[in-house]
Amino acid sequence: MSNPPLGKDRSQIRCIYCGYYIKSSFPANQRCPNCRKPLDIMGYAREAYLLGRFEERKGALKEQYIEHDQFERLSNDELTVLVSITGKRMFLKRIAIIANQSRMPLGIEPFNKADLEKILDTLKSKNYIEVELVGEKKVYILTERGKYRLQ
Repeated sequence: MSNPPLGKDRSQIRCIYCGYYIKSSFPANQRCPNCRKPLDIMGYAREAYLLGRFEERKGALKEQYIEHDQFERLSNDELTVLVSITGKRMFLKRIAIIANQSRMPLGIEPFNKADLEKILDTLKSKNYIEVELVGEKKVYILTERGKYRLQ
């Protein structure tokens, strides 16, 4: 006799002795139809409790995953620039030097200032970096989301 699958509405309970699934409306003082052992209500209660705890934890983990991993897809250029922001605060010139160091040995055109500013604006719109003005120059800072993405 094979085990019927667990119902979608969770209206079935598993026998603690043989694993056979029984309708929850089955009388508790009866014997399991599969293994003929007496069923006790405590086995049902423990199984229901564990199943409930699992469902709660599963829901919490799913919410946490959705909250932390909603990253947009980044292009290779955007990812290169994001990785090159290593310090707490960096000027555009320093970001350009670090980003272009990884491109030049591979024979890829280095970023020019306009392209780099466009990529940094895109990263700012996606909340990976923040921009502050210091004097007349812009300083780029990684946000918590940017730091989490780089981990």
